[in-house]
Amino acid sequence: MRVSADPLANAPIPVPVDVYLGIPFAQPPVGELRFRPPQSLTKGWTEPLKATGQPPKCVSPSGGQEDCLYLNVFVPSQPSTTPRPVMLWIFGGGYVHGSIENYNASSLASSEDVIVVMGNYRLGALGFFSNDATMKESGTTGNWGLLDQVATMEWVQSNIAAFGGDPAKVSIFGESAGAMSVIVHLVSPRSVGLFSSAIIQSGTTHVDMFYQPREDADKYNDWLARVHLSCPNGLEDMDCLRRIPASRFPIRYQERDGWGAPTWGNPIFPLFHSAPVIDGTFLPDSPIVIMKARAAVPAGEIKPFTTVPIIIGTTQDEGSIFVTQLPHIIRPDVEFPPRENQLVDSIDYIIQDRKVAQDIFDENYPKFKQAYPQNEEWTFPTAEFQFMSSLIRDVMFACPTTTFSDLLAKAGYSVYMYNFGFKFWPDIAKGFPIGQLLGRLGNMTVDHIGTFHSSDVPFVLKLFYSRNVTLDEIGLDTPHAVYFSPMVSKPGDDKHIVSDYMSCSWANLARCGNVVCEGIKCTDQETVWTQYTNDKMEYLSIGGNGTLSMQNLPATGPVAVDAHFPSMEKCLWYRDNIQTPFHDLREDLNLGASSNPLGTRIDQAGGDTNDKAVQITTAFWGTATIIAVVLLSIN
Repeated sequence: MRVSADPLANAPIPVPVDVYLGIPFAQPPVGELRFRPPQSLTKGWTEPLKATGQPPKCVSPSGGQEDCLYLNVFVPSQPSTTPRPVMLWIFGGGYVHGSIENYNASSLASSEDVIVVMGNYRLGALGFFSNDATMKESGTTGNWGLLDQVATMEWVQSNIAAFGGDPAKVSIFGESAGAMSVIVHLVSPRSVGLFSSAIIQSGTTHVDMFYQPREDADKYNDWLARVHLSCPNGLEDMDCLRRIPASRFPIRYQERDGWGAPTWGNPIFPLFHSAPVIDGTFLPDSPIVIMKARAAVPAGEIKPFTTVPIIIGTTQDEGSIFVTQLPHIIRPDVEFPPRENQLVDSIDYIIQDRKVAQDIFDENYPKFKQAYPQNEEWTFPTAEFQFMSSLIRDVMFACPTTTFSDLLAKAGYSVYMYNFGFKFWPDIAKGFPIGQLLGRLGNMTVDHIGTFHSSDVPFVLKLFYSRNVTLDEIGLDTPHAVYFSPMVSKPGDDKHIVSDYMSCSWANLARCGNVVCEGIKCTDQETVWTQYTNDKMEYLSIGGNGTLSMQNLPATGPVAVDAHFPSMEKCLWYRDNIQTPFHDLREDLNLGASSNPLGTRIDQAGGDTNDKAVQITTAFWGTATIIAVVLLSIN
């Protein structure tokens, strides 16, 4: 279908865009194809394919179906004298949630004269279940969703020329789990040669629950098979695992008591449970180990790997939303905001190292307590909230970004690092007591959420909306639909200016392998985004008012309360001393083993579900959607 040109729209469309929705790129992964790499289509079609409707999403807690391996393509309709660069988007969602239906790239394709491709991939256990049986069958195991992404990239290489695209200029870009997927493709031998540049937005590298050792993944999957799915022979019971309805696989709830915690799982279950598996073939080792080896190749020697230019960065307040979720995962129970006497226990629960947890608290918490003195009403921002938000940001995102950037630069990659700190909240929402609305968040306001995890995505993809949504349209895309709707955003305002700069710079990486391409002006500001090097350690700051500036990453020094990034010295300490190991989560609940602790909560019926309440309980969407509802109510 064609999106007409409308250069004055809130989501600008300078030239018309042809949108192709629901193009299949692999056989449906059902029946005997479940837990196998995606299989090529055995036949095409003799009549024109009707590509005008959104494809089904993959199975997740909010519904979906197994027959979901489809992609969408956005192409500027005006002829081009040269093949267009391609941007391949990989969505996030913790490898549990998400779908391409949530992202309209028409404005990005039209404004930047690029082709945008995005494909669905299998999620949860259906996308990341590992065991010996599938390893013997396929020579790999546990990374079916990532292999779906590879199949999308292969489709681009084979077919994008027919859409006017250049298969030699393909940039893969993603956020959160999508960014972690990009990191995997940088180090996987299976992905070599399928892309020419890469963009990592809010990814992580050395947190082991996101790159799961095979032994840990298999132990969790054995619990999943025996208890959650009631397969009598557990992990290797392939007949049962391939026969059971797909709707039985998702973990659909987040109750704190009697939830059937696994006897072996990662410490932030149930918010996050499925992830890439280090199987020794598709993913030979953790990305940080692989990149350390690449960085160790002496200068001047022929490198046994291919380098590509990379954009990598974080948002300023990555940890804020995740702090609101601590009561869902920490054992013993914590409040929100967490109390001072609960902080060490909370850190210890995640990293399973009491001494390191105490060391982190002793060194850093006093600074936050001084910066945010407590008062009788316990008002935000509390020292406890700011401390935990900063720690989560630094350990999960900021430090993995800086240490990985440093290794990439040493290995010969061209690296462009950034921090996104643009304050985009509309004045009408600032100070609104969202905490009182939710009941359990005290007097927290949207200002305390800040530039939260994923808040840069709408700026890159230009997800501005041309009409206002209403209260009866609440859904997964509500936050973006409100924050970037005409009620709070107008063409030419600061949001659009920042978006123009980011989308232009991101597209440049696909166009010319640099954030600055000759003859293309992304901003009127004088600041030039320069490359990160091991000597200078510079990064781009996208400031609170949209001002661009180059900043230096400190080499040494303690954590500062308002810093964009900790020093490299501190980040290396975090990398070498903090783990997030799997452990027996039922022990934390003081529950014994159970053949079926989930009881009647398991969906025995099969089929799809469509529980909207589940859609908005993830770390980002739960709180952000409530804020969106607030804006709708005010207006």
